[in-house]
Amino acid sequence: MLAAFYSRLGGLRLHLDLYINACDAQLNGILKANEEVQPYWPEPFRSFLVFGGQEALAYRYATVPGLADARGFQPVVEVDPYEDIYALPIASNVDRFLDAYARYLTLIHETPGFRDDPDARPSFPRGVPELIAEDRKLVGMLVDGRFDSIMFLPGGIQTQETREYLREWVAKLRAASR
Repeated sequence: MLAAFYSRLGGLRLHLDLYINACDAQLNGILKANEEVQPYWPEPFRSFLVFGGQEALAYRYATVPGLADARGFQPVVEVDPYEDIYALPIASNVDRFLDAYARYLTLIHETPGFRDDPDARPSFPRGVPELIAEDRKLVGMLVDGRFDSIMFLPGGIQTQETREYLREWVAKLRAASR
């Protein structure tokens, strides 16, 4: 999916500071982005493929090759490397990620309070679990525990607070998908 995206667009900067790394004949932004973060990330995060992020923040969007489905589609996570690193599952594949972000932009545009007041806007993806939960395959993967090995890390890498936040995220998505 990323290859198809790059063959058409090469990269992208979207409203509200989301970007997809540029990748064309002159610049391989994906390679550069991964070289910049992977040496500092512990496993299993080093095996992720970073393809974008949020401007001026350390949040990164990445695919998870180890969780690819039978067709090779890889789920998307938001990696939060602040304090204790963790991965927040947000889409079952890149297409669903872009679809969720498009629906988020529509929500912002169509809600006068959000459109006119940036401080009132929910954040993406954390502030819109109902949009993320529309990806039924993602929710199914969460229910089946497919993300557990990358969400709940052994060995004290994460605080109990982070682990509880991740459990709450899963619960929010499950509740919103009903």
